[in-house]
Amino acid sequence: MDVRVLTEDEWEERYRPIKNHLNLNASRCGDMFETFGAELDFVLCQYKKYIWTWVECEGNNQTIIVDGFHRVNRLGYFVCEVAYDIESFQEVSVD
Repeated sequence: MDVRVLTEDEWEERYRPIKNHLNLNASRCGDMFETFGAELDFVLCQYKKYIWTWVECEGNNQTIIVDGFHRVNRLGYFVCEVAYDIESFQEVSVD
């Protein structure tokens, strides 16, 4: 399986994360969905190929955005307009 690392700008341009319409004060420029409540319910109703997870990597205080729905070390979720390729693993390096 290929691993593709994108910059935040490349990711935003290619996959186009949608704005969080449930929380006008959402994190990360208004496009992150929380890990609980109505925001999580909305994320769970989306087709999995459109969901991304912002996670904290153990041991190095780094955060990345990875394709798919993940529960471990999650900071939040994103729903994008464009589906990712299920044949490769993609991550976004977050500054």
